[in-house]
Amino acid sequence: MANSIKKAFKNSSIYLAFSLAQKGAAFLLLPVYTAMLSPEEYGTVGTILAFVEVVIPFASFSLSSAAMRMTYANKLQSNPREAWGTLLLGTIGISSFFCLIFLATIDQWSPFIFTGIPKAPFVLLGIVLVLVHSIFNMIQAYWRAVQVPQKVGVNNLLLFLLTVSLNLVFLFCLRMHGESLLWASVIAYVLATLQGLIGLKGRITLTFRWSTFFAGVKYAFPIIPHLMLGWVLKASDRYLIFLFIGEQSVGLYLAVSQIASMVGLVSTSIMQSFTPWYMEGQSIESGNSQKTNNFSIASLVLLSGIVIFLSLFSKELFQFVLHEKYNVAWIYLPGMAFAFLFQTAHAFFITPVTVDNPGRILISTLLAGPVSIALNLLLLPLLGLWAPVIASIVSMATMSLVSMIQCHSFKRQIYPWFVMYGIILGAGAISASNYLFSGELLPVISIKLAILIILATVALLVLTRKNPELAIQIAASLKKWKGQK
Repeated sequence: MANSIKKAFKNSSIYLAFSLAQKGAAFLLLPVYTAMLSPEEYGTVGTILAFVEVVIPFASFSLSSAAMRMTYANKLQSNPREAWGTLLLGTIGISSFFCLIFLATIDQWSPFIFTGIPKAPFVLLGIVLVLVHSIFNMIQAYWRAVQVPQKVGVNNLLLFLLTVSLNLVFLFCLRMHGESLLWASVIAYVLATLQGLIGLKGRITLTFRWSTFFAGVKYAFPIIPHLMLGWVLKASDRYLIFLFIGEQSVGLYLAVSQIASMVGLVSTSIMQSFTPWYMEGQSIESGNSQKTNNFSIASLVLLSGIVIFLSLFSKELFQFVLHEKYNVAWIYLPGMAFAFLFQTAHAFFITPVTVDNPGRILISTLLAGPVSIALNLLLLPLLGLWAPVIASIVSMATMSLVSMIQCHSFKRQIYPWFVMYGIILGAGAISASNYLFSGELLPVISIKLAILIILATVALLVLTRKNPELAIQIAASLKKWKGQK
């Protein structure tokens, strides 16, 4: 493999292109969903999806994450095809077993966890979604491990198109309500999973070896608590909002999260290519350490620009995109988007730490998870939806600081943490300025656009001065574009 960070940039752009096509269309469909569904109905769906996200790592033993890391660490060299086949069958077996337990005991736990939410169809569909989602995750893990981002993107795009098509049919043709989103998700995941399994034909061998399975489980055990806590960190806020404030607030919060997740989308696309590139050991070769630092800074500058845009135009986005009954929630968007910057910093810091021992990732999650839950429990009765926003920022900042300390203690990669946090805090300060704007819509938008242009120009000047190669590449691209025109 080429020892160049260009590979990370290339794969990032491929992941991002497919993800933007997927999320961009989903963003355009938010007006449809928010017009057809009340905040209460949208909140019910969000609560079930929070349950699904928390349960998946436990129900599947996180074998998909284990398989990827075993591939990066060259633990599957003897017969990778059979190993992946074993872990795929193991995922199907374990997930099916736990879902059967959930179904058999549904009358005992469902009324306690989902007070006021009907068992059928909502909770039942959630359990089925756990099963098919776990299998789909394993399929996608294979393509990420072998670094074929095009297949990951195509599978995700197919899943999205199926989900949207089915949602439109259920909402407009069959006049279904909140349950339509869950029915559409289940059917779409089933079809996308079947297509994904067909796509693996000839790539893996479906055989089962207990030794490989137990090796995967052993490798997954340090990851399972981290992933479960990570999902709890991500989804517990929705469930706690449901308990303390009600389904309507969950719906409002989910609408904010959908828009803020555009930052997470770009961040995930970057890390999906950066992590395997780093795990292969390229970043610790001579000369690559500085390239890794430049990559991390450039990524944070890009993400900060997206955060600032979403923050400065949060009110306008809600007015133009969402139904008016959701517009009151625009004030929470800047904080939600800002929290993703700390999450990205954490992802960069923690990657070198987990090269030799993936279990080290648990330390930062163990601290951040309780912080998030405690802040939500304490602040929800007092501050309403501001509580999960504050909890997200504080918990993500805590996670990034702990992982930064871990990273620098191992000295495998010394990041310019002062610069990285400077970028993050600067973006936060500019984002917060949105609350100062008032007056007529057109003048306000003009002022915000002027601020964005100035910031983009300054960021470009700083990056090109720090990295002359970037300036040369930009100039060459502009020259090529001008020639084509």
